[in-house]
Amino acid sequence: MLAKTVHVTLHVKEATTIIDYQGTKYRSWIFGGTMPGPLVHVRLGDVVDFKLVNDAKNEFQHSIDFHASTVDVLDEFAPTGPGESKHFRFRTRYPGVFMYHCGAAPMIQHIACGMYGAVIVDPVKYTKHYPRPDREYVLVQRNYVPDPDDVDAMVNSPVAFHPIAGIWDRVYPSGNPGNVMYGVQTYNVAVAEAVTFDIVSPKGHATNNAIVDHTMRAALHGAITVLMNKPDADPKLGKGDNIIIR
Repeated sequence: MLAKTVHVTLHVKEATTIIDYQGTKYRSWIFGGTMPGPLVHVRLGDVVDFKLVNDAKNEFQHSIDFHASTVDVLDEFAPTGPGESKHFRFRTRYPGVFMYHCGAAPMIQHIACGMYGAVIVDPVKYTKHYPRPDREYVLVQRNYVPDPDDVDAMVNSPVAFHPIAGIWDRVYPSGNPGNVMYGVQTYNVAVAEAVTFDIVSPKGHATNNAIVDHTMRAALHGAITVLMNKPDADPKLGKGDNIIIR
């Protein structure tokens, strides 16, 4: 297959988001109206034609930092003011999973308010060492801070990623097929890192795996989800546009 140009436009909105079933409101600066922002899914060699629009109703400067790109931090990643936009292109040079986020100062505050997302760059072809996934899901761990204006109270922490009642069959740091590890119980995901984890469910019966941050304080504060494997699973989940978990 030939490389193609993928057009991506993200509007920045400064809004208020309900973050729990109690109706708690959280000040949010978000890409494309969602937290995490929309998934950017391309193929190795594709050109991403990107446009960032900082809506005129906003109050603050915002920017974009694509970890999947090789550009000029002082040009393409420069902040834009309310009512302004930024347009640039980049070609994907490595397969894998990457983060994108706002880089405007203070960066930690913009990310804490919701300005982050994921980029998947599929390889040109799959191999026995990096097989095509049956289903794939994007999990993003984040913290909600009590006061999004208290920058000094914000903390970035790594994630001890572990599947309870399972073992990672393969782990690919940065999602790169050339970076493969086998039979891993827990893998430490660094701040701003993205990793591909492959788990193979046992054949013949339904299973459940609790996916946690084994830093137990984080797990007890909500860094936990459940992966359910059963015969009547919705065939649409884990495929196409249904792979990012919110």
